[in-house]
Amino acid sequence: MLVLDLFMPEGDGFKVLRELYRGGHRVGTVILTGSDNEFDYVQAVRLGARGLVLKGDDTEKLFGAIRGVAEGELAFSDQMAKQVISSFANQTRTTPIKGPTQSMQRLSERERRVAQAVARGLRNREIAGELGISENTVKRHLQSIFTKTGARDRLDLATLALAHAPRAA
Repeated sequence: MLVLDLFMPEGDGFKVLRELYRGGHRVGTVILTGSDNEFDYVQAVRLGARGLVLKGDDTEKLFGAIRGVAEGELAFSDQMAKQVISSFANQTRTTPIKGPTQSMQRLSERERRVAQAVARGLRNREIAGELGISENTVKRHLQSIFTKTGARDRLDLATLALAHAPRAA
């Protein structure tokens, strides 16, 4: 578990994230930043950050993000999550889709609903409540979804689900 500032007086948090990413290290990272730049958020997530808390937020939000990321969840405010996922989805729509992304068609209807709930930022417990199933069933669906789609984690899955969501007319 790592809590990291993007802009340190004598260091660069992006450099740390890049080194971890290139080295293949999967460290649950929460970014604590004063930046209000959406590009910084997107870049941090692209490099492996799984949570983002603003320095102006209360300490409980930071502790909650640390607990969430330690449990394998993503930890972003609703607004930040929408910004980051929207940016990823827009980039995905302008990039040719190939490889595992086509495997979304292989998902069952229930698996698609789970994937869409993940894209909306819901936790396993919330997904279970919404779909009327147990939390363990949600976990089994997620394992199956990751296998069928090739998504590495919830963020990959959210991006994939949004890129393949039916377009509103």
